[in-house]
Formats: sequence, structure tokens, C-alpha cells
Amino acid sequence: MKTVVCIFAHPDDEAFGPGGTIAKFAKRHRVYILSATKGEAGEDSERQGQSTLARRRAEELRTAARILGARNVYFLGFKDGALSNNLYHALAAKIEVHLKRLRPEVLMTFEPSCV
Repeated sequence: MKTVVCIFAHPDDEAFGPGGTIAKFAKRHRVYILSATKGEAGEDSERQGQSTLARRRAEELRTAARILGARNVYFLGFKDGALSNNLYHALAAKIEVHLKRLRPEVLMTFEPSCV
């Protein structure tokens, strides 16, 4: 059984395209999802407040992960809407911590032209 780590910027990225592949991997492999943010800068952030929206979107990702068959979701603690090249090393370091622990054979994320 292989370990697959899926790395995304925010909740719902797992559902836009790769959801079927994640579900298929999860039937035979250990799948984990890393999310850089909790999605607090979404369309409803002004109406609901960022902390409320972050909690809701984080729970939505956990629910989607269970449905897709992922074993766990890890949030990396970055603020939605603030990811930029100047955070590259900090983001890479947080991802590296999880990759060293989980030791995946497969990584899944968006291609560079999609971000």
C-alpha cells in the first residue's frame, strides 16, 4: 500500500478536478490532504466573518476528505488570500515536515500554470 499526499492551497481545491482520482487512490492507498489555508477569504467572508468562514470551510474539507476516503487532513496555517512568493520557503518548510513524517510515494497537486 502506497502513501499519497495531496497538496492544495485551500478547501475545495480537492473537489475541482482531482476528487475522482483521490477517491480512486484511497481505495488502495493511504491518502492524506494538506491545505495551506482554511479558505477564510472566500466570497462570504465579509458577511460571515473570516473566522466563522474558516471553521465552516475547514469542516467542509474534512467532510469531503472522509467521503473521498482520505485518512486525514492537515492545515498548514497560512492565511487565505495572502499566499505569495515571499512565503515560498515558509510554505515549503511546513510541507516538508509532513512529507518527512508521511513518506509518500505519490504527490498530487495542481500544475504550476493553474495557480
